[in-house]
Amino acid sequence: MPKSLKVVLIHNVVAPYRIPLFDELAMRCDLTVFFCKRTANDRKWETKITGNRFHHVFLKHIGRWPFVYNISLPIHLGRNPADVYIIIDNEANIFSNLLTILYAKIRQKPYVLWSGHLEPSEARIPPVEFHKSIAHCWPIKQLYLAVIRFLNQILYKHATSFLAYSDMSKEYLMKHGVDKKKIIVGTQAMSASLMPNPMKRLSLEPKKIHLLYLGYLRPEKGIDVLVQAVLKTKNQNIELHIVGDGPQKIAIQKMIVGKSNVHFYPYVDAQERAQWYSSVDATVLPTFWDPWAHTVTESLYYGTPAIVSLSAAASSVIENGKNGFIFEAGRVSELAGILDDLTTKKIVTMRRIMKTADKRRLYDVSADADNFMQAITSVKGTKS
Repeated sequence: MPKSLKVVLIHNVVAPYRIPLFDELAMRCDLTVFFCKRTANDRKWETKITGNRFHHVFLKHIGRWPFVYNISLPIHLGRNPADVYIIIDNEANIFSNLLTILYAKIRQKPYVLWSGHLEPSEARIPPVEFHKSIAHCWPIKQLYLAVIRFLNQILYKHATSFLAYSDMSKEYLMKHGVDKKKIIVGTQAMSASLMPNPMKRLSLEPKKIHLLYLGYLRPEKGIDVLVQAVLKTKNQNIELHIVGDGPQKIAIQKMIVGKSNVHFYPYVDAQERAQWYSSVDATVLPTFWDPWAHTVTESLYYGTPAIVSLSAAASSVIENGKNGFIFEAGRVSELAGILDDLTTKKIVTMRRIMKTADKRRLYDVSADADNFMQAITSVKGTKS
C-alpha cells in the first residue's frame, strides 16, 4: 500500500490505547485523525499525542445531550481531502459521521465503518437502560433509540467495508443488514508499551484470595452484582479491592456496611495499575455491557486470571479454568459459585497454564493495523 494514500479517521475522543494503533496505521498510509473531543467527562486518563507519526486535529465542538456537534468539521474536511474515510460507530458523534460520509459521497470517495456495537439481550444491557434522568425516560429514550437506528441504517447502507471489534460486533452488524463478506473482525490489541513493569508488589493480607475490580463505578458495570456475590459466597478467604470512582460509589459503600472484606481505592495511573494486577489473585469484570474491556487484556498481560461476564466482548479470550472464568452478567449466584470454588491451588494452576499460553495477538497492534489496511484495500479501486 503506498504511503501516499491519504486516510482521514474520525474518532470520538483521545484515548491512550488508540495512539499506538494510529501510529502503526500511519506507517502504512498518510493518516490524519479528527478527534471529536479532546477528553470525556468520565475518563480521567491523560494522553499525550505529540511526536507521533499521524497527523491530528481537535475539532471544535458543542455538547448538547446526547450528541456532540463538531462545528469545525466542514472546514477540516475541506482542508484535508482524503482517498478513504474511516468513521468510528459512536452514537454521540453520529452527526459528524453523517457529515463525513456526505462529504465522501460528494467527492465520490469510499468510507470504512469501524464498529464495536453489541446486540442487546437479556443479560447484555446497554448503558442507556441504567440511566434514571428525565431525558432517559419514556418517550424521550424511545425517540432517541429510534433516531439512532434510522441514522445507523444510513451509515451501514453506504459503507464499503466494515471493521468489527469482535465476533459479537460482527453479529450485531449482520443482524442490522450488513453483508458478512464486508466485515473484517479484529481484536482490540493493547500495546505492551502502555503497560509498565510493576515497581513493587502491594502488601496484601496473606492466605487470602484477593480479587480486583478496576474501573468506573457505574450501574452498567455490574459492581453491585460483584459485591452481592462476594457477600453471598461461602469462601471465607475472599477479599475484594475496588479501584476507581464513579456515581455508584456511595450506593456500593452502603451495601458493605459492617463488612471488612470489601475495600475501596481511588483512581490509579498505569504504574499503580501494574502493581494491582501483579499483586492480586484474579480480576473480576461483572459488566452488563462492554464492546471489549481492556482491563481483561491488561490482567492477562500481567499473568493474572480474569473472571469476566459474557456481556464483555473480551470474554472471547477467556477459557474456563485456564486463564479465568466466564459467567452471565447479573447472575449473582453463578458468580458466587465461582468464588465458592476459587482456591489458591486453582489460581496457581491457571498462572502456570498462562505462562505457556500464546497471548501475543492480544498485544499485537501491528496486526490490528493490518486489519485496517485490509478494510481499506477491499475498497474498489484501491490497489495494494
